[in-house]
Amino acid sequence: MASLTIEAYCAAIRDAIAGNDLALAAQQARVGLENHPKEPEFAKIEIVALIKMEKPAQALDVLERARGARLLAPKAMSYEAAYCHFALENYAKAEDALKSVEAGPAADRLAAQIAYKSNRFETCIEIYERLLTSVAAASPEHDEILLNLAAAKAAAAQVAGRKQIGAAADALIESYELMFNQATELLAYGQAKEAAKLLEAAAVRAEAVLTEDNWTAEDIQSE
Repeated sequence: MASLTIEAYCAAIRDAIAGNDLALAAQQARVGLENHPKEPEFAKIEIVALIKMEKPAQALDVLERARGARLLAPKAMSYEAAYCHFALENYAKAEDALKSVEAGPAADRLAAQIAYKSNRFETCIEIYERLLTSVAAASPEHDEILLNLAAAKAAAAQVAGRKQIGAAADALIESYELMFNQATELLAYGQAKEAAKLLEAAAVRAEAVLTEDNWTAEDIQSE
């Protein structure tokens, strides 16, 4: 039985993506590569689809095999490689892969996450503070960065015996409220572990801010 043409596989992949069927898109890309082993786009599509399906180990395997077969350059898709290592909690490998990625907001965000997970909170704070200067103050993106910055500062303060690290975020008291709101959203999506960590960071942040405002311990607890 003759294999499909490259164009036919691409059409099948487009249809799968249009139907939000990432598993089918990955399968079509894999079969397309098997029948057209010199077509790197099929490998790239499968890698991205697997990442979006939250299958970083499989995505990394496809990427490494494609590099080994010289279908992709040794440093090709370094951002995707870094993300996969990060998702697999291989933070040193993630950071090493990120060195080959062109500088920009996406790389900085991932670098900040790697730093946070590696308990290098001051580095994480520096990155988020730099990112804050590149986005509009009233945008959802700004709020997200501010939220992550507040979490990093709270974690740094906790590690340092709750000593305040750096200047407070512009939102001040709103930062811990944003963290509580985000934790609620995480719970709604079933991410209880992440919500618990964020709530803990929010509590530390709230205590630090409210204590500075001369709130009593009882009032802080009520808040």
